[in-house]
Amino acid sequence: MKNHNLKITNEGIQISQGRVKYYVDWDRIKTEKELIDWVTHLSSKRWITKELLIELVLLVNKHQGLDYQIKFRDYSDRFVIVQNDR
Repeated sequence: MKNHNLKITNEGIQISQGRVKYYVDWDRIKTEKELIDWVTHLSSKRWITKELLIELVLLVNKHQGLDYQIKFRDYSDRFVIVQNDR
């Protein structure tokens, strides 16, 4: 699943939604805690979607060598980030 709202560069990832462009440097999203902090921060934005957050976590995993997924609880916007089973 390729999301055209996420653009990967050597320096980071650009998130675009409508006229909004948001950029995160790779060196600011290297650990589980940083991933959780960014997803929590971005989830407070009115323009972010669940699908975009899911794709963001997958791309960060791939680029940064992490192994996490985001799970939304019920039909709400509440979520947890868990490490994938090995």
